[in-house]
Amino acid sequence: EAKALADGKIDLAHLAPTNAAQFAGNPAYRSYDMKTTDYRAILFNFAHPYWQRNRDLIPAISYAIDRQALIDKALLGYGTPAYGPLQRSIYNNPNVQRYDYDPAKAQQLLEAAGCVRGADGYYMRGGEEVGFILTVKNDKYSRIDIANVVAAQMRAVGIHCTVETPAKVDWDGQMAYLSGVGNEIDPDAHTYKVFSTNGRGNDGHYSNPRVDEYLLAARRTTDTAERMRLYGLFQEEVTKDLPYIYLCYIDFIYVTNARVHGITPNRMLGYNGVGFFWNVNEWTVE
Repeated sequence: EAKALADGKIDLAHLAPTNAAQFAGNPAYRSYDMKTTDYRAILFNFAHPYWQRNRDLIPAISYAIDRQALIDKALLGYGTPAYGPLQRSIYNNPNVQRYDYDPAKAQQLLEAAGCVRGADGYYMRGGEEVGFILTVKNDKYSRIDIANVVAAQMRAVGIHCTVETPAKVDWDGQMAYLSGVGNEIDPDAHTYKVFSTNGRGNDGHYSNPRVDEYLLAARRTTDTAERMRLYGLFQEEVTKDLPYIYLCYIDFIYVTNARVHGITPNRMLGYNGVGFFWNVNEWTVE
């Protein structure tokens, strides 16, 4: 798409940060850096025996990740550190624990849990190496870059994380997955299907009765204050009992020929960039 845009064959393209960079500062093009509700996270497969033994280590893993460094390296700065699933919703609870980068804390938690660092630099517990395979299905919006940076950060603190990119994901057999999730205008659009025990998008087999209770009650009421309370409780619970490690909210970069007018800048987009074309009928081309 970048080549087609540069060759004049198309007038608009959604580009990865590395491809968008070539158009920066060129008056013949306009770049739109759009914030989104689309976040990247590590999804854990709680049906996997490894996590049934080692689920208590997930907070340590979260402290091992430098989210801003991840954004700078994998996304060239086009993103925002993530601490929760409703961070860009009016229902956000900003008071939840954030697991900000703290490698010393990560190692302290690992050692408190009985992990011992070996000569090779990786922790062991009960004769088993502390680590996991992070699966990436595709490279959509720099996912492989994100996964590789995250894995390197974990290895730096003694968690042996490696990345695999299979042609087909074994959803029951995989250990963890670099996921893309997003809340649309209403938080129920993604939270219920992703986080509830029997949700159709619950690929990690996460189950928490309190989460189920809060999400079901939130979708049954139209009272805004009550929904705010319930989604606040939901966010507290998924921060204490992590189904995901939240990494970053990604920006969507659209580059157009300067002849295109009428695009709304600074509009918050949904998952997969939904909303960019909301007024396309008003766009003009000189």
